[in-house]
Amino acid sequence: MKLFYSIIILILSTIGLQKLVACVVGRLNKKIKGSFKRLKKYISDSKTNIEELKISGEKFKEEIGNFLLLEKKKEELGIITCIIGWLEILLFVFLTIALVKIDNILFVEKFKILSTIIMGWIALKIFGNYYQWSGTILGRSTFYIFLIGTIINILGAILIGFSVAYSFF
Repeated sequence: MKLFYSIIILILSTIGLQKLVACVVGRLNKKIKGSFKRLKKYISDSKTNIEELKISGEKFKEEIGNFLLLEKKKEELGIITCIIGWLEILLFVFLTIALVKIDNILFVEKFKILSTIIMGWIALKIFGNYYQWSGTILGRSTFYIFLIGTIINILGAILIGFSVAYSFF
């Protein structure tokens, strides 16, 4: 019966964590999208020359194209992001449970193992999405939103893993 309860709690907390991350990342993305649209409108309304803004015309056009492409990709392939988020949460939940239940390793060693895997995972995600963050206008903000979402996922998964490991196993 304990296993059943732990599975139910794991599923519900994973769904809640995924919803939390989607809400936070969605709000941040809307703010960036609004800022980008205002910048685009400012340039067209004020008839300001792009060169006066010290923005390379080609770079700005490329950034607009990348932004529109990114929005289209989110519409078409949003399910992949959700699947990766679920897998990320489950990976770190089960990793945390496994590390908690191993008795012959010191806590410091468990922490080193967990932090190494976390850093490796984040590095893989960074390298995989580098082109998305290399833009001059939206690059850093998109990167920080990604980083915030990933950190919330990982920390939440670790908390879920600890609570399930100590409560039910």
